[in-house]
Amino acid sequence: LLLTCVLAAAAVAEHRGWPFLRDPLSQALSERLGRPVVMDGTFRLQLRGPISLKVDRLTVAQPAWMGASGDPMLRLADLWLVLPWREAWAVLSGQPWQQMRLAHVGARQMDLALWRDATGRANWSPRADGQLLPAQAGTDSSILPRVDRLVVNQAVLQWRDAVWALELDARARTHEGDDEHGGPGLQASGQGRYQGHPFTVRLSSAGVLPLMDRQKPQVAVPVSVTAQLGGGRLSFDGTSEDVLQLDGLDGRVDVRGRSMARLGEAIGVTLPTTAPFVLQGRLQKRGDHWALRDSHLHVGESQLGGWFEVDKQPGVVPVLRGELTGARLALKDLAPSFGAAAPGSTQTRRPGARMLPDRELDVPSLRALEANVRVRLARVSLGQWFERPLAPLHADLRLRQGVLTLNDLRASTADGTLAGRIALDGRQPTLRWDARLQWHGIRLERWLQADNPRARGADASYISGMLSGRGDLAGQGNSVAQLMASLDGQVLTWVEKGQLSRLVTEVAGLHVLEALGLLIQGDEPAPLRCGVARFDVRNGVMTPKPVVVDTGRSTILVSGQVSLADERLALTVTSTPRHFTLISLRTPIDVTGTLSDPQVRLRPAPMGVRALSALALGAVAPLAALLPLIDPGAEQPGCEALLKAPS
Repeated sequence: LLLTCVLAAAAVAEHRGWPFLRDPLSQALSERLGRPVVMDGTFRLQLRGPISLKVDRLTVAQPAWMGASGDPMLRLADLWLVLPWREAWAVLSGQPWQQMRLAHVGARQMDLALWRDATGRANWSPRADGQLLPAQAGTDSSILPRVDRLVVNQAVLQWRDAVWALELDARARTHEGDDEHGGPGLQASGQGRYQGHPFTVRLSSAGVLPLMDRQKPQVAVPVSVTAQLGGGRLSFDGTSEDVLQLDGLDGRVDVRGRSMARLGEAIGVTLPTTAPFVLQGRLQKRGDHWALRDSHLHVGESQLGGWFEVDKQPGVVPVLRGELTGARLALKDLAPSFGAAAPGSTQTRRPGARMLPDRELDVPSLRALEANVRVRLARVSLGQWFERPLAPLHADLRLRQGVLTLNDLRASTADGTLAGRIALDGRQPTLRWDARLQWHGIRLERWLQADNPRARGADASYISGMLSGRGDLAGQGNSVAQLMASLDGQVLTWVEKGQLSRLVTEVAGLHVLEALGLLIQGDEPAPLRCGVARFDVRNGVMTPKPVVVDTGRSTILVSGQVSLADERLALTVTSTPRHFTLISLRTPIDVTGTLSDPQVRLRPAPMGVRALSALALGAVAPLAALLPLIDPGAEQPGCEALLKAPS
């Protein structure tokens, strides 16, 4: 009789859905999850066959360490759970809650609020203190059990993560876990802010279940993501193993935008300001380790590549390692990094505007990252004035504690070499810069765009010879203009075994008949006995000490100064013939104005004296008018003597 009563009572309870178990079950779930769980509305529990539970509304509150909060962590509407008895017995026998496997979870509506503070405490952690355990196999770093089949018609996600500086509001739906046909998987879209920058995102995946299964972290689920971030567009097509930690990423990434600097600001990495770019490669993430491999970067005319990896741990300065390679780097594509206009820009310089960029560089960003990158470039294009590029260029880039250096800089061009070291010191509010460079054996006729259309014969260059020299310069300032205005040091360069256009030397000396003859018959090279230029630089003022060009027929001297502080020119070019010249209006040539608008003028006084003398003598005797125009020539000291002379 007692057994019959028990069975009858069980049958009635099964028929009614065991309503009296609502509160005990809510209490058990609250204890297991470490936070209050409330079930409202219709409650129906079926114990026959697999355990089945249907509830109108289920709410999971925030953990106690978060204090009072207006929104719960999880809110489900029209919830349906199916649990095999063997899983229930395992949990009752002491198995961890997170290892339980639900056969089916379905809901019409799900509202999920994820939150993590700057110390790393997360409301999805099963620990009472909210700290997350390492994302390793066999660890329970989530409060959620495993699920075989998940169907959510509509989900609303609110994610606030202080560690990643992330604010995300998203909507999603998922239908997955069918053994035979499979569901449509996970579809999600949202918008928010990352590192203070607004973004939008779309995500599609084969499902969310394997991504949240901590017992099988080796399972890689296809994932596709597109996002608008930092004025650019990012797309990822690959696999992932953990949706909450964004761990186990492996796939192809495509990033494009208006400037790499804007993207770098958005992801918290220091990148140079560039023209529009396209970056493609293989992106991988494991824990705090990010890697980009087989990358290809197109910026303007530049085609770069290589591999890079960085560890981004909270509170630790990230360290970038890798190798920068590429078929071509055009220096003009880096012009925006220093405040200059991007290549192809329609922006025109205002009359009287400065040529040197005065936009301040981001000095604090040098202290936000450390780097150790090998630079191996096949070709570096120097600009329109240069016929030959640097090919190849090798260097080791180091960025440590705010000091950026290019060590062991080595390059080849036009049969010559370039070597040295460049450093930027950003440890102080004002940037300090120094460079030590040497160049040797560069063939000028092959290196410079100096074609001479009036030349006779095969030699069609205005100047030829082997260029060598060295420079040792230092300055300070937070823009290119400030650096140049404070420049100190010395530059010394010379040309050996060279030739110079004879037309250039005759025009410089205003030797009229010789210049006219060369214009009519064609130009020819004159042997260059020597060409030396030494500039002493103090507080941004470059002073020639001296600049000498000796062709054997004449000696050309350059004196004066160039002020990089106000970009003004004050140079004088004088030419003295070594031999007799019949008609010469020789007078100093003054080069004034600014770097952006130089002015070249003949000094009128010596020419006026010659002209007046010719007129006066011509009035007496016509042939006597030629006497003031005759230049008998004079022997001048050579380059070696001038260089040894006191400054």
